[in-house]
Amino acid sequence: MEAKRNLSIDLLRGYLLVVIIVDHLGRFPGGFDIVTGQGRLWVSAAEGFFIVCGLLVGIIRRSAVQQGQLGLVWRKLWRRAGELYLWSAGLTFGFTSIGQSLATAPGLKAGLSLDNWPTIIWQTLTLRYTYGWADFLPHYVVFMLAAPFMLYLLYKGRTWWLICLSVLLWIFRGQSFEMAWQILFVVGLVVGYHLPALSEWTHRQSFKSKQLVRRLLYRFALATLLINVSLEFGPFKTTWLHERYLWIGQYFDKWSLAPGRLVLSLVWFGALYLFIRQHEATLDRWLGQVLVPLGRNSLLVYAVHSGLAFTQPLVWPRQLNPVANFAIDLMVILAVWTSAKWRDNARQASREVAVGGLSVFSAKLS
Repeated sequence: MEAKRNLSIDLLRGYLLVVIIVDHLGRFPGGFDIVTGQGRLWVSAAEGFFIVCGLLVGIIRRSAVQQGQLGLVWRKLWRRAGELYLWSAGLTFGFTSIGQSLATAPGLKAGLSLDNWPTIIWQTLTLRYTYGWADFLPHYVVFMLAAPFMLYLLYKGRTWWLICLSVLLWIFRGQSFEMAWQILFVVGLVVGYHLPALSEWTHRQSFKSKQLVRRLLYRFALATLLINVSLEFGPFKTTWLHERYLWIGQYFDKWSLAPGRLVLSLVWFGALYLFIRQHEATLDRWLGQVLVPLGRNSLLVYAVHSGLAFTQPLVWPRQLNPVANFAIDLMVILAVWTSAKWRDNARQASREVAVGGLSVFSAKLS
């Protein structure tokens, strides 16, 4: 039996997807970038997405794993990996075809490094080449393939083995993206799997201690965010302070998930999730109609947004005024939301047809 949907996670994923869409469109300044940081901060929405991905795997598959249904879990996760793999390969082939046919077009995304189709096909199918704005999908494929092994360790009560192995991989990560970012997925997976026990332990703590921890987390997250924003966008470009800021940037490297970035990823998204959880009803009332459909259909949203992000600079010049940038951002978000809403409606219609058919069948039996 799969776990009931978590509204806070849907809200969180919806928000992260809006940030990803705006940053990938790159329409700066445009208004929306005020709440996204233009992808230039010490932490991006991508880290949160990897954490949430692991969290959902742990939550959704926990019951089946604890019942010993490891074969079922294995099949479901590898089926998901196959789905992600097909999306990744298909989008890469499509974007590469467009890129080769419009090689000199202004605004075309950089990174089209291959022009020999046998090589393109082989490296795409082996997850060594990707092109376009869906370039994180191959990494999700790898983590989904590895997830059953991780869940097996959790099933056997070897949580600390999994954590230690993940930390060791991160320490010796070098420039391997998978070895670095797997730790975010593992943290989410472990928390999701042990969420009932963690919730029970939390409920046993006093109100004052929980409030103190929450306030400290919020304040540290907000303070580091404000420092980062002020140093990145503030009037310090010609001062020694900016030079120090550039120097410490090595501790927040994105590709290798440097220590500072790892710590802040956990702090910022931990604080963000707790905030959403604490104010879930209010946020759902004001933003749920927009964010929840996006969060419920993350793969579709990610795929649709990648196509729009790739083609929009071929339609509109890159350098436009803030009003035009805002309009383009809004149009793309609405287009992506429409696709997610359509998927929700189609899913609901399918359920209604299934329930109606079952009711007729039951009536005939009676």
